[in-house]
Amino acid sequence: MITPSKLVNEILSLARVDGEFLLLAKRLQMLHELNRDAFHKMVKKAKLGSRKAYYLVEMAKQLRGISLPRKRLEAIGWTKAHIIAKRINASNALSLLERAEKKISAHDLAIWIKSRKPSGGSRCVLLYFNQKQYQTFEKVMEKHSAPRGSRGWGGKEEVLAELMRADLKNSQY
Repeated sequence: MITPSKLVNEILSLARVDGEFLLLAKRLQMLHELNRDAFHKMVKKAKLGSRKAYYLVEMAKQLRGISLPRKRLEAIGWTKAHIIAKRINASNALSLLERAEKKISAHDLAIWIKSRKPSGGSRCVLLYFNQKQYQTFEKVMEKHSAPRGSRGWGGKEEVLAELMRADLKNSQY
């Protein structure tokens, strides 16, 4: 039986190596099940970040019993592996891996997996608002019935795109 202290040492070593996220995920899951206090301390010590650590633990659980080539999974990266692990089973494992291996963003992969049409060519825009600007943003989202979720505003892209189209239509650009 492997002890929590041995797991911590192995995890600390694995966290410093690129391309070993599958083994890291398995070891994190083991430590999480054995000793949650040691898990939380190790996450801080390894500077993994809680979200990434929990994503890796979740991924290890979801990939348990699924037979896929390790090198191919490592090649797609932990973000895409986490995305496909959410929906993976024995019958779709290979097709999900093949889709993830294509030149596709993690965002578009997640959309494709949810059986929606991928946005293709989408771009990310990061906005920083001061408090007054954000209050205005919130009012606009509410006015246009954008649903507010635990992780922000749903449909904000559609609302902003419609407002921009209307602005261009009414302007002399």
